[in-house]
Amino acid sequence: MSPIENWFKRIFGGSAPEPKEVVREKPAQTRPTASERTNRVQEKHIEVAELGIGIDFGTSCTKIVIQDLELKQKWAVPYLTNKMGSNYLFPSSVTLGVDGRFVLSGPGELFNNIKLKMLGLENHEESSDVIHPVTVVTAYLALLIRESLDWFDGNHRKYIKAKNIQYWLNIGLPAKNCDNEQMVGQFKLVALAGWFAAVDGNKFTIKTIQEALDTAKISLEKPISEANGSRLNFDGNRVTIVPEIIAGIFGYANSTARNDGMYLLVDVGAATLDCAIFNLFKKDGDDRYSIFETDVQQLGVLRYVESIKEHIRELPEEEQIRYETFLEFNPLTEPVPELLVNGENIEEPIASFHLECTQMILNMVHAIIVDRNPNAMELLNTFPTFMTGGGKYISFYNRLIPKVEDRLSNMHFNKLKIIELPLPEDLLAPDLMIADYHRLQIAYGLSFHPFWIGEIINKGCIGDIQMDIDIIDYSDRFVDKDMM
Repeated sequence: MSPIENWFKRIFGGSAPEPKEVVREKPAQTRPTASERTNRVQEKHIEVAELGIGIDFGTSCTKIVIQDLELKQKWAVPYLTNKMGSNYLFPSSVTLGVDGRFVLSGPGELFNNIKLKMLGLENHEESSDVIHPVTVVTAYLALLIRESLDWFDGNHRKYIKAKNIQYWLNIGLPAKNCDNEQMVGQFKLVALAGWFAAVDGNKFTIKTIQEALDTAKISLEKPISEANGSRLNFDGNRVTIVPEIIAGIFGYANSTARNDGMYLLVDVGAATLDCAIFNLFKKDGDDRYSIFETDVQQLGVLRYVESIKEHIRELPEEEQIRYETFLEFNPLTEPVPELLVNGENIEEPIASFHLECTQMILNMVHAIIVDRNPNAMELLNTFPTFMTGGGKYISFYNRLIPKVEDRLSNMHFNKLKIIELPLPEDLLAPDLMIADYHRLQIAYGLSFHPFWIGEIINKGCIGDIQMDIDIIDYSDRFVDKDMM
């Protein structure tokens, strides 16, 4: 087994597909402009094009980025009928219509919170009156994949002159690593089944989705050795499950703001608060990522909102009236209300929850200071920190950073410095506001080919580093009593 195959299996699990030999263009001496890269895409003439589809399957909404894996051009897939405040957010919900077909929106039975429901179950057998969450998630992913492929074919396929297109599908995992084989296997199953259902041309019914799941299970047990990655000739080797927190790191490493060094990443999602401390550097021309610390906990916006609602329900009725609209707020289907963005005093009674979130970040930074990398220059100067996710602009989570700084003020530490990610020049996303890119960062990172990411050095492979202590030798300044 080659070193890259060992890396692939260690990081993502499973076997790595054989890499294809790709003839690359000679890199330009200067970074091309967005228009120059677009022209390169339009003038592309090759026999086979490779496209990566990165799907950040979130609890409240999903983001999708498609990438030409040779030219590194990316397209954010729009969903123009959404109500989540951005054209690039797909609500993570699906409807079973009155005609028995699954659709992204319309009249019928609405399924919300589908990701968390799937994570709470272990099998996907149907009962007589309930549709299993695995079936619902598979239908949802199938709809997203078909929507993405149809959108790309209708808008950008004409610019790629290749006769054939081969695909890679990368799905984010809500965990700090891939150690949970059951979760990884479940995500790979629904992703592959979603692909099969999306490309066979059938309507999305319970029956066709279940047939796709059965086909996917067989394919995962016995991969198609001759699979070449086309729409129909596709197997599990072309589906990669990547921890979302790691994909966020890839997104930063490939941005124009990228600088080598140690960073803190805080991703505020609907269900979880994800944190990572990593060191980014290059070796032999390739990116290296030393992952010092990662943590994922159920401290996201859903729990925060529910904590506030519990407090409001305990208030006198005359005071509850003020927050009546907020009590009806559903963070899975509605944009964050001004109450949370502005941070009124309603948050004060849930100080214990704020402390829990602060402690999570504090523990990671403290471990770096004490054991993991105490000599890092970032601890003496400023520790670069970036926040992503749908909860980034909620004042409650913004206040975590100064709280951590305050708790570390008496240690070998200066301060955390929030950095804003610029909108990538190679991401085509008309009307996407710079302030909204943080919602797409993980999908952007997921669109990369696994072999082109670089080398990930996991926490377990990095030993603790001893702090450098200068010891001054004063022995030559004294005279021994025997020398008198």
